Amino acid sequence: MHSPTQQFSDAIKAAGLIPPDAIEVDGNIHRFASNGKKGDDAGWYLLYGDGIPAGSFGCWRDSPTQTWRADIGRPLTADEEAAHRAKVEIMRAQREADDVRRKVEAKTKAAAIWKSATLPPIDHPYLLKKGIKANGAKLHQGALVIPLCADGVIHSLQFIGPVSLTGIMEPPMIGV
Repeated sequence: MHSPTQQFSDAIKAAGLIPPDAIEVDGNIHRFASNGKKGDDAGWYLLYGDGIPAGSFGCWRDSPTQTWRADIGRPLTADEEAAHRAKVEIMRAQREADDVRRKVEAKTKAAAIWKSATLPPIDHPYLLKKGIKANGAKLHQGALVIPLCADGVIHSLQFIGPVSLTGIMEPPMIGV
């Protein structure tokens, strides 16, 4: 039988995600590149090692949350099952708290960037190439910035990187 961390890694893989190289067994939420692309951290997991190892994982981009429990080679007793259900509830609450925290951080960062952004010049290469006006977009570090709002509140920003008049896109400088 494989170790609990190997079983957990195998479960992440079976769900169609690329598991992290190293898995921490500390009950904290960890981010990883679920698609294997460097710098992408949409994948997440948390794994408890106390008692019967259990955890959950998913991808904030496109994967439902999955819970996992180590195969210990026998059915759980009623007490073990109750303890496991309590642990799963703790994991769910931690995930929800982390999701709220991430959204608040993104909204705060977006608001600060939007506040510091300026009106773009009318001769901005992207606007000229598309033959359009800024229509409320702003400029931040060379990128056009478009607010993504709900109920009149900015929750995130879309960045359109600098474009030369030849139409070649340059990479955006920052993002939220």
